[in-house]
Amino acid sequence: MNDTTPRLDSKLLQVKNLNVTFVSAGVAVQAVSQLSFELDAGETLGIVGESGSGKTAAMMSLVKLLPMPPARIEADEVRFEGADLLRLSQQELRRIRGRRIGIVFQEPMTALNPYLTVGYQLTEGIIAHTRCKRTEARARAVEMLEQVGVSEPIRRMSSYPHELSGGMRQRVMIAMALLLNPSLLIADEPTTALDVTVEAQILDLIMKLRDRLGMAVIWITHNLGVVAETCTRTAVMYAGKIVEVAPTAALFESPRHPYTEALIGALPAFHPRKEPLRGLNGAPPDLSCLPSGCPFEPRCSYAMPDCRRTSPELKEIAAGRCSACLRVQRGEW
Repeated sequence: MNDTTPRLDSKLLQVKNLNVTFVSAGVAVQAVSQLSFELDAGETLGIVGESGSGKTAAMMSLVKLLPMPPARIEADEVRFEGADLLRLSQQELRRIRGRRIGIVFQEPMTALNPYLTVGYQLTEGIIAHTRCKRTEARARAVEMLEQVGVSEPIRRMSSYPHELSGGMRQRVMIAMALLLNPSLLIADEPTTALDVTVEAQILDLIMKLRDRLGMAVIWITHNLGVVAETCTRTAVMYAGKIVEVAPTAALFESPRHPYTEALIGALPAFHPRKEPLRGLNGAPPDLSCLPSGCPFEPRCSYAMPDCRRTSPELKEIAAGRCSACLRVQRGEW
């Protein structure tokens, strides 16, 4: 029986020990390992890390948007608004995706169907979830396009994705994700490949809609500048694991993991002008053959012998702050 009984004291989203493994040609690669976090209603959580750190795989697995196979998703619990998402049937999950959880995908040109008009793709979700008449769905879609800043929204309803600019396509994706007033928006690098002016407009748009609708946002990005501007709390991922979680302001002021410190140190805005930027040496590890100890140890300037033998777990080091670093947990850094 599916566990859909609401918990009155539960947070909006609770994820406990999420693991995502990709199996191909008999080789298993664990892309996400023992990931746990919580999200409050109305909160904005940033998920940051280098490409390949597991950010997108983790968040897409929450709503089973990874192809299975090759993906295998396991968790103690992925509870959203009282329902354990991983234990729902596909039919039950479809009622939540798009309605209670909106998703802005990384590349709108591939997420939007090139053979269907913008209007059809917008109204399709409204009709499927609410069964309202097409005229009513069309009016709602036009209104949302206007709200997200699409010029001439009535005319754009008849346009195909290739007829729109990158910024307009991204606005269409945002409109599609927000049409049914979801309580959670997952934004997967929604400003990738956009120029800085359009990026600023998109950021401002999502934050205004967040405040107006009272929704929570999970912001997946490698852009720490975006995180500093928009997120109340930030989780840093490396090699498929969360290595640090903290309120965003505290994380930038005093990082408590060497990887976080290295990422921030590479930002021009956080570096003295007359000093060269501190690069992050080495490359992310191969997930098919991770080291036995801390996965960041080969690149860490604070590494000690124990780091080669022990893979540290994410532990609370202060109120609202967690780190997966042995030196930090021992009070040596």
